[in-house]
Amino acid sequence: MKLFWTGAYSWLLAITVTTFIQAQSRIPENVQRLWDKAQTQAKAKALAAAATAYEQAIDAFKTKNTHPDYQVIMARLYHELAMLNSTDKLVNFQLFFEYQMKAKEAIQQSNDTQYKGEILYQTAIAHYYYQQFRKAAPLLEETIELAQQRKDYVLQIRAMNVIGRVYMTLSLYDMSLSYLEKAERLLQQHPDTPKAYAGQLYSNLSLLKYTIDDQTSALIDAQKALPFWMAAYGGEHFRVVSIYNQIARIYFALGNTQQTKVYLQKVFAIDNPHVRKGRGAYLTLLGNVHHREKHYQKAIGAFREAIQVQISTFGDDTADNTEIYQHLSKSYQASQQFELALQSIQRALILNNTLFTSTDFADHPTLKGAVYNELQIHLLSDKATIWYEWFKTTQNIDYLHKAYQVYHFLLQEVKYWKTSLNDENNLLLLIKRSNYIFTNAIEVLHTLYKFTKQQRYLREAFHITEQAKAYVLLRSLYVSGKSPGSANNQIENKITNRLKDLKEHLIAEENKPNPDTRKVVDYKDQIFELKASRDSLRQSFQKFSPEYYQTKYQFKIASVPSIQHKILGKQEALIEYMLADNAVFIFTVTPQSITLKKVKFSANIKERIKDLRKSITHKNFQEFIRHSHFFYQKLIQPIALPKQVNKLHIVPSGVLYHLPWEALITQLPTSNQANYSQLDYLLKNYVISYDYSATLVLNKMIRKKIISTAQLLAFAPEFNSQTGSSDDTLRNKLSSLTGAQNEVKVLHTLYQGELFTGQRATEQAFRAHIKNTSVLHLATHAVINDQRPALSRLLFSLSPHDTVNDGYLHAYELHNLRLNTELVTLSACNTGFGKIQTGEGVMSLGRAFAYAGSPNVLMSLWSVPDQSTAKIMTEFYKHLADGVPKDVALQRAKLTYIADSDHITSNPFYWSSFVLIGNPQPLQLQPAKAFYQGSFFVWCGITFFGILIFLWAGQRFFSK
Repeated sequence: MKLFWTGAYSWLLAITVTTFIQAQSRIPENVQRLWDKAQTQAKAKALAAAATAYEQAIDAFKTKNTHPDYQVIMARLYHELAMLNSTDKLVNFQLFFEYQMKAKEAIQQSNDTQYKGEILYQTAIAHYYYQQFRKAAPLLEETIELAQQRKDYVLQIRAMNVIGRVYMTLSLYDMSLSYLEKAERLLQQHPDTPKAYAGQLYSNLSLLKYTIDDQTSALIDAQKALPFWMAAYGGEHFRVVSIYNQIARIYFALGNTQQTKVYLQKVFAIDNPHVRKGRGAYLTLLGNVHHREKHYQKAIGAFREAIQVQISTFGDDTADNTEIYQHLSKSYQASQQFELALQSIQRALILNNTLFTSTDFADHPTLKGAVYNELQIHLLSDKATIWYEWFKTTQNIDYLHKAYQVYHFLLQEVKYWKTSLNDENNLLLLIKRSNYIFTNAIEVLHTLYKFTKQQRYLREAFHITEQAKAYVLLRSLYVSGKSPGSANNQIENKITNRLKDLKEHLIAEENKPNPDTRKVVDYKDQIFELKASRDSLRQSFQKFSPEYYQTKYQFKIASVPSIQHKILGKQEALIEYMLADNAVFIFTVTPQSITLKKVKFSANIKERIKDLRKSITHKNFQEFIRHSHFFYQKLIQPIALPKQVNKLHIVPSGVLYHLPWEALITQLPTSNQANYSQLDYLLKNYVISYDYSATLVLNKMIRKKIISTAQLLAFAPEFNSQTGSSDDTLRNKLSSLTGAQNEVKVLHTLYQGELFTGQRATEQAFRAHIKNTSVLHLATHAVINDQRPALSRLLFSLSPHDTVNDGYLHAYELHNLRLNTELVTLSACNTGFGKIQTGEGVMSLGRAFAYAGSPNVLMSLWSVPDQSTAKIMTEFYKHLADGVPKDVALQRAKLTYIADSDHITSNPFYWSSFVLIGNPQPLQLQPAKAFYQGSFFVWCGITFFGILIFLWAGQRFFSK
């Protein structure tokens, strides 16, 4: 159920009794007598009689409006009467709401602090029931403040519990988690907290993690909640049943239908009046099980019964029924009852939006008035899907156009919602959960193009793809690149930067071998308080300075014409990929055209890429040519590039970031003999660079970074040898990197700057010099954390004199830096590899440097051999010094390495790991020049003085 209650009526009465004597002398005798009667009847569970006695007491006291405690006493009477109508008692939600509103109105006209917190808390619960979440939140904030003043930790826990739930329904998941984790810390500090509230807390934590797709953690928290609620209420209470249902939902989300059925049996085995009130939710899950098993008529029956139960329980068809109608529409669609599917989804849209009443399928609600924003987004997507599926069944192009119209409207709403979200974690989750909408919209536009041949549909499909690419990275770079601007922006930035610092300290402490628990708790509490301040500030800005947020995140997405005119030369093409279920969309943009291909994948693409990478690192020639050619056939061959094209800008998608594109072979060899040097690699045909989106490519082209101090900063730390010194010594083992030391020394001869090798290559030196460099080169070890990318790190030499830095440069630390570099080269292992974040790309160390502001990053896809890396890096910088573009320099360095290697050491393992992300234009940094390469004026000066010396010497000679 979406509504939950305290179940603490007896606890509330205990408070009333302890304070009763103080007020007794001030309450008229007839009122006191009725009040006593009401409380006695309530304890005896004669609830209707108790309600009547409370009403009589209120009527008797209404005439005493000159009483000194009139408002407080009226507030308490209304509040206790409201509680009689709560879920645990008479279950009359309308009366609960009405009486609680009167209690709040009365208590706010008094100076009371003793009862006010509890009354405001229950008023927030009333608002929650009626989906008035934004009215509930400030009341809960005030409740928490009052509870803190009174040191009432139980009320704090309860209020944080509910406000966490409120923010969860508003899709503000990070705020929700902050409050729930704070409540959990309070619970751990006060183990004597009533078990009912502990059960409620873990139930809410479970629901939050279920909502954000962390099902493993959701299951753990649900199993924590169960014994607390069983101890508080017994085994047949509706809260215990609701936890059984929650566990069943989690197993359903995990794809474990068998365990779902086991817990559903537990749910339906318990039957009592209170349990029946929640049966709508249980029938909904049963309907989903039927739907998964393709028993669509049974599913429809379960959903319709669930709606009837809800209406009979709550009196109206409310927003709580929205998701039931959504599921019902899916079953109608699956059974090809498209008209009924549309009716159901339109009904869901009406219920979820207080400002929308239209039953016309052509009408759609905006987010203004939505009860649940994210749910409305998914409902509109479902509506478009119904039209598209109806088109596929009938080939009626009118239905295809209707699907397009819904997507066109929906994507504008998604764009608006993105700009309204300030928290990055919430934004990442929204992007992940809405990614399918973009791929489905592209599918519809692709189909429209095939039917109409109108190029505008291809351009719009490309624009949609760009909207789904690297939005968080783009927004971060856009905001950080703006001037401080208004006072609003400066205040918010100050809090945000302090939050980043605290989070950095927290992560560092948590990952120590023996973390200090007190420090961890203190950091978390400080973060909680700062987040609360920031969120309050943002709400004020949005209310009183709406233009601030309307313009804060507005940046332009690259269009096809802008790419054609501002990025691409005559011999260049941009290829952008968008992964969908079992397929990939491939956009190819040249100066004259745009094309779109849809290529289906029968195999698991993620596993095929793993197999390709394994064949490279394990040096299995036959497997390599098989997998490499497969990906060429799927990803490059279908697009039929024009013959004049020799340079590619590739924008991958999802797991395609892990693909070594340049190592793809265009044709299979005629011989089975392992000869890597003779293979026809894509590298030999094209110069290739990469980026996270075409918009980023365009921004880097038109907003060329101005480098104030152009110089090289290079690091090659020293490590104790542990694994020998063969050419295949890998940088992710703490071995001595001889090649790295030589590598940076060569760079130092090419470019002016600072060189730190051996024990001088410390983190302290890095931090001291990073602001004054344009090209950063790090030849070191890297440690990659796939599960928690923020903990991936680069290694520096340890300094015995540095008590601040630990010699590890973590990804999360890079997020707090603001670099002014033109190029960062990560000559280390796996710096371009990491966890795939849907819509954002690979969360690698390389991306962390991009996030910190470096427009160009050279990084690696796997553990790289020391010696071959040194050779490639040396050649790369030599070509850069000749003034060639970065991508050309890298291609030439790799080709030189292949040409100088034999048929075995030319394996892509040695050369194809390094990829360039960013703007391929030549470096602004100029190479160092020897004395004899000085400028024309220097030579003129030397010549002039030479002539003078010659004339002077000649004069002396002849004078003799």
